[in-house]
Amino acid sequence: MNVLPGNLIYKKYKLSGNTRKIPLELAHGYFWMLKDLKNTNQKPTLSNEQLIPVRDAQLFPTLKGLNTLDDSNTEVDLPLFFQEKAHQQQSRSGAGNITLVAIAFRDNGFKLMPTWTTPFEEAFQQKNDDSLASSSSSSSSSNTVQQFHVSITEGLFVYPLRGIVRRIMKNNTPISQQSKTLTYFGTKEVMEFRDVLRMHNIMTSYVFLLDDLGRVRFAGSGEASDDEVKRLIKFAKELIRESDPTFITTSSSGAGAKRRPTRKSAIKRQ
Repeated sequence: MNVLPGNLIYKKYKLSGNTRKIPLELAHGYFWMLKDLKNTNQKPTLSNEQLIPVRDAQLFPTLKGLNTLDDSNTEVDLPLFFQEKAHQQQSRSGAGNITLVAIAFRDNGFKLMPTWTTPFEEAFQQKNDDSLASSSSSSSSSNTVQQFHVSITEGLFVYPLRGIVRRIMKNNTPISQQSKTLTYFGTKEVMEFRDVLRMHNIMTSYVFLLDDLGRVRFAGSGEASDDEVKRLIKFAKELIRESDPTFITTSSSGAGAKRRPTRKSAIKRQ
């Protein structure tokens, strides 16, 4: 299925023979998403096997009017919120900050998020990581990686109930994660946001790894495989080295070896 910019597809009408561009959901209804997940093995976006080169990387798109789950009622905008948090970390560590963003729209997507985020967080919290050359590098890595969860709820009928939904989410989210969990309720702005990141199927989860300038350098979806998790962690360390030359790792190719990315963006048009 060829999805056009604007989350549109071409549909040909049998009676008139005319072809028009119409919204994807309007053309296929709700059940196309379930069929799409089955046809793509739960992965509508294939994860890239190499870091997306800088020349091909796109900036993370804008989404306004989100709230964190902690006690703050202040609205925040993406990606400005990520950049502000990264700047705070940079002031302490002296290096640019790498960001992992996990996005879900439905309960099924939330259940898949931890397959990406839990091993990622554990890898950079571990102080005695064998892949790091020294304990000082390990400490530095934990200060140059940040992670956020974004919950998007579409539909005008849910908007009046957003307070109740947020309370339920807060009760089910550990306190340590509430300031890192953002919620969004709305329809208009999120359509363009979804389109830019190729998140056409909202029945699953998506992850995006951003470099210190907010460019998408890795994308994935669905349930993470062991190989995908290893690549995600490896790519994050490569991005840390890009932004912080003092960060050194060891590998089979030698200490401190750097790899040049060669593959284009994994954010595919379907």
